[in-house]
Amino acid sequence: GKMDESPPHGHEEVLRRMSLRTAAFLSAALGTLAIATAFSFLGLSAVKQSSQQVLDERLLLARTSAEHVDYALRQVLRQLNVTLQPDSVPVAAGPAAQELYERLKQQIPLSVRFVSLLDARGAVLWNEPENPELKGVDFASQPYVARTLANGEAVISEVVFGILPARPLIFFSVPIKNNVGGITGLAQVAIDPEASDIGDWVQPLRMGATGYGQIVDKNGIVLASTEPGYLFQKAEHGQQFANLV
Repeated sequence: GKMDESPPHGHEEVLRRMSLRTAAFLSAALGTLAIATAFSFLGLSAVKQSSQQVLDERLLLARTSAEHVDYALRQVLRQLNVTLQPDSVPVAAGPAAQELYERLKQQIPLSVRFVSLLDARGAVLWNEPENPELKGVDFASQPYVARTLANGEAVISEVVFGILPARPLIFFSVPIKNNVGGITGLAQVAIDPEASDIGDWVQPLRMGATGYGQIVDKNGIVLASTEPGYLFQKAEHGQQFANLV
């Protein structure tokens, strides 16, 4: 039969008419494109891996800082558990209460604002130093007081507002028990977190131009931050952080 002499398709015709040099150039170009694509993929993979490594390092640093803060506060609470024994806490205001206040200021590496003794109902027996602004304060309604009196365990409060004007406080609350283990009241130590240099504990978390570190309580209130403008405000992701506390 007659050989099919129909003209080749467009791309076949182009390839047939190309010189060897042109074909080699196209092959090289395609090879370069493939190599460039491979390097581009490897570059994106390296960037992704590097970003993940930075994130992992920040998470590790944040976890270490949080554990350090938690350990330091619990050490203070344990120390108060030893110091605030029934025989060392005076039942009335006076020189003994003043001496206890001065001793705690020396022992605790935090800024002590005042010390109080409450009875089993949460009513104040004395505050040291005496402060007119504390008269009439209903400590019995505070959740940390209720927990201490109900469970007989020393606790650390969340940030408490409204006790002293424009002065957020944190309370260390220790139960006072009688000889048979009954709860007769509690001793509380009020800490000024702003004057306690707690912010120094999060300075290592300052990483990058946009990164910052914060310590938040169970209510999502910022106790310390590498950005001072956030102090004692609701954290941007406060509830998410609070759920981790």
